[in-house]
Amino acid sequence: MVSVGNDTMTPNDWIRVHQEATHFREVKMDLVDSMDNQYRMTFKKDECGDFKLFCHGQAFGNFQILCLKDDLEWIADDGDWKAVVDRINSGVKTVTGIKAR
Repeated sequence: MVSVGNDTMTPNDWIRVHQEATHFREVKMDLVDSMDNQYRMTFKKDECGDFKLFCHGQAFGNFQILCLKDDLEWIADDGDWKAVVDRINSGVKTVTGIKAR
């Protein structure tokens, strides 16, 4: 499930509603792999207003995403959250939840 404040919706609904939202200061994505191991990625805005990606102890390469880390950050800067989720899902883990503020 996905939440923004008190709203809860499915990941696809969240992406549809917030497709081009650039006002978030933090976006957290919960991921799961084929063996039900859970992971988290966090996009946080830095002092320049650009998103930086944190993988919470995992190496970015372990996700096997079909783009570079800075490319994913730049897509997030543009607010194209559908493209961000699509790129993450191109690897070996799947986005199961999104939280933003």
